[in-house]
Amino acid sequence: MKVRLILCCIALAVSVFQAGQVLAAQDEANNQALYLKTVGDLATVCSTGEDYSMHKEAEAFCLGFITGTMHFYGALVPKLKKGPVICSDHEIPRTEIRDVFLKWIEKYPDHTGDAPIDGLLRAATAKWPCEKE
Repeated sequence: MKVRLILCCIALAVSVFQAGQVLAAQDEANNQALYLKTVGDLATVCSTGEDYSMHKEAEAFCLGFITGTMHFYGALVPKLKKGPVICSDHEIPRTEIRDVFLKWIEKYPDHTGDAPIDGLLRAATAKWPCEKE
């Protein structure tokens, strides 16, 4: 009986240790994605789970990147000869843009290596295209 209890305790300790290692590896992957070198990095940052130790920071970083990208796009629109490429009948919440982006990258995984701003704008353009005259 005592041996069985000791073996159960050892098995539990090993399981907890392994789970900790998996979470640490996930945290490291999420931390590396914060450099935002690719669309894949942006997708990782924007889809972190609540179990990630910096979930709130990652969510704020994601939404901040989206805000900056859309402000940058807004500043460029008057200078574009073709006019806007993203058109919507309502002001688009950042969380909606994030969700559209995450669905888009699932559909087009071949773009994970692209620049994050390119992927975000492609996703928005695909969801809210402007009508051609």
